[in-house]
Amino acid sequence: AALFLGMKAVVGVSVRGEDGTILPLSRWLAFTAGWPGMRPGLFAGRPKPRKGFLKLAVQGFLCAVAGASLMLVAGPVWRQTHSSFVVTIFFFIGSSLLVHYGFFTLMAAFWRRRGFDCGPLFLNPLPSENLGDFWGHRWNLPFHEMTAVAVYRPLANRLPREAMLFLSFAFS
Repeated sequence: AALFLGMKAVVGVSVRGEDGTILPLSRWLAFTAGWPGMRPGLFAGRPKPRKGFLKLAVQGFLCAVAGASLMLVAGPVWRQTHSSFVVTIFFFIGSSLLVHYGFFTLMAAFWRRRGFDCGPLFLNPLPSENLGDFWGHRWNLPFHEMTAVAVYRPLANRLPREAMLFLSFAFS
């Protein structure tokens, strides 16, 4: 929780410094406590109708059900196989589906329905062409966004690109 709130503070201060965005207290609390993303600007401005919330809600619900099902299967799989490796695969894939692709996508649908331009935070990793595509565009986008704001951008004109990428990776 402390790391998560610290990340929220870092992006909140950085955004205010870059474009002057200051969220009212109610929006700051919504961004901080009600959205795992790291772009406070999504909660700035006047909410306007957004399309796609129903598709996100269905997608999130299906992923949550699939994830919970895999997690529930882990117990019987253990009793049958006594393989901690197999059970771990079921449990971790299930928990990722439940939280990353289920719950977080349902949260995106919730905020999108209320007029904020929130979207999925974890995209389909299977079509990744390389590690950069996976890490930078498909997996854990909030952490990628926070690292870009807190590490990459401040060093953009001071270090070579390779050094900035290494420091971003080391920070993660």
